Amino acid sequence: MPSSTSSFESATTRSRILAWVAAAALAGLAAFGYESLLRSRGIRPSATDDPELWSVVRRGASDDPHVLALCGASRIQLGFSIEEARRVEPGVRVAQLAIDGTNAVASYRDLANDPTFRGVALFSLLPGALSPDVWEDQTPWVRRRAQGFSFDAAANRAWRAALQEHFAVLAPEAELRRAARRLLTRGDLPDQKMVLRADRSRTADYSGFDLVEYSAWRLERDRHGLEAAPRGP
Repeated sequence: MPSSTSSFESATTRSRILAWVAAAALAGLAAFGYESLLRSRGIRPSATDDPELWSVVRRGASDDPHVLALCGASRIQLGFSIEEARRVEPGVRVAQLAIDGTNAVASYRDLANDPTFRGVALFSLLPGALSPDVWEDQTPWVRRRAQGFSFDAAANRAWRAALQEHFAVLAPEAELRRAARRLLTRGDLPDQKMVLRADRSRTADYSGFDLVEYSAWRLERDRHGLEAAPRGP
């Protein structure tokens, strides 16, 4: 006959298991509810960009002669269609290395100095890119890649990006502090203008932009850089 102590321990174990199951179920319901709310407000799944994800994509650009590496900023990240490139050249593998708001000299130089890179690099630039003042914009991202990744770290970052690509609750706009602050101050959720996929390709919904107002804002924001850009060839 089992002792009372063992019976008590068995009951305690069952209670703990039930508590964990109930907690997991509640967490799942909460996540499902938040996911539904986000999607109903127009928030779509989107990956979060960072030097680690860039490093994963950059590492995949080596040792493949069929790679087309895209270097630049938002212009080539938003204006280049990877799907169309694959349709025109079925064997091409596009590595999206553009970084929003930066000059791409550092990443282009990184490819040029890499003996294992055997593909084609497409460099998008504006006249301001000729100024040495901005040549190191992307150097922190290049240095992060140079520091190296363990197999586990690279796989974990790739898997995290894949999950972010499928669940709106993982989108940057869904971050609880950001969403709560927007709800308290504006009464709605953050606007999501752009969506980033796990391969770092990006799409934008321009229907929500007032182009006249946005163009004026961009011109004012970039005025100093445009005025300071080098003249001539």
